[in-house]
Formats: sequence, structure tokens, C-alpha cells
Amino acid sequence: MIVTLIRTVILYLFVIISMRIMGKRQIGDMQPNELVTTILISEIATVPIQDVDQPVLNGVMAIALLVAMEIAMSIIAMKSGLLRCAINGRPIIVIRKGKIDQKALKQLRMTIDDLMENLRSQQVFSVEDVELALVETNGSISLMLTPNKQPLTVEQSNFTPDNSGVPVPVICDGKLQPHFMSSMEVSEHQVREALTSSKLRITEVFLMTIDANGKASVILKEAQK
Repeated sequence: MIVTLIRTVILYLFVIISMRIMGKRQIGDMQPNELVTTILISEIATVPIQDVDQPVLNGVMAIALLVAMEIAMSIIAMKSGLLRCAINGRPIIVIRKGKIDQKALKQLRMTIDDLMENLRSQQVFSVEDVELALVETNGSISLMLTPNKQPLTVEQSNFTPDNSGVPVPVICDGKLQPHFMSSMEVSEHQVREALTSSKLRITEVFLMTIDANGKASVILKEAQK
């Protein structure tokens, strides 16, 4: 039992490291080769866990080889458009100017129900409202609405909003966040001054954010029952 637990921990940590090396992608954002690699890694990792007669090194080496192949394939695909197209395919237009391309749907083996479900997930309920819709290589659908259905932009309204930037967390759960503070060029002294003016201590703060204009927003920790 102890041996199985140790092997599981080793492979678990190694798979996490391998996935971090491959990069951050959600399952739905993965290209076909990345998804295949992920599935194979999960399958290979289970073999040494279930079969204690199999050396852990065999699983580690196989996973390392898959990761190396995936990285090599990604580098080659970056330089070769032909290989990139062969592995990942090309985006396919399924709606153009409010009309569905039925041949494209058949080529993708996508039903009208699948298409409408994807449109509804993006708050679009009528095909006529779509100027252009493409099925991307990862299976997701990107679309552009017709001009009369597109939301009004700030530029079109001739209104200039106050650019306060993105509020950055400088305190999380009672602890300073030096990485985010440095990205906003906020010093610890500034944070403590803001807390002092509000008569607060760092340990009392659940979340504190500061935007580009120096405006701070504070959420206090809830009292423990």
C-alpha cells in the first residue's frame, strides 16, 4: 500500500510538471495534437500506479517523451504553415450574411442543433443576426454580428471614459502580494498608508485592490463563528 501511494504521488507531481511545461490551455482550447497528448499522458500515468510490477521510471520516461514530442511538434508547426494545417486543420465558415452553409456543416459532421446551441451560448438566438461564423480548429465557434446587431462602442458614442486601468490585488487573505504590487508600481508603504487612513490592519483584509489612479477597494474578512 505504501509503495502504491508513493508511486502515485511521484507520477502525480510529474504529470503536473509535464502539463505546466506544455503550457496553459483549457480542454476546450486545445488543438487535436495537444488533446491527444493529454489523453495519452493520463493513460500512461495510470499503468505504473495500477501495476506495481511496472517500474515508475518507465511511466516517467514515456510521459517525458510525449511532452518532448509535443514541444517539438509545436515548434515545427510554428515555422511550417503546411504542417500546422495538416495537424490542426483550418477554420471553416458555417454562416455567412445570415445564411447557413449546409455543405460546411456536413463536412464538419455538425448538426443544426449543435450550431444553434453554440450560438445560444454566445447570446445569439437568430441566424439572421450573424454576419459571419467560423468553426475554429479547436472546435469553438467565433462569430461577428450584423452591423445593426452589434453593441454600441465607446468610440461610436463619442464618450471618453476615465481610464483607471485594471484593479490589481495587493492584499489577498491578509497577505501582501509583491508580484502584483510590482506590476502596478505600488509600494508597500502606499498600501500601508491606505490601510492606516482606513484604520485597518493587513490581517483584517480579505481582498484589497488598487487601480492605476491609486483608488483602493477593500473587502474585510468575515468574522469567524
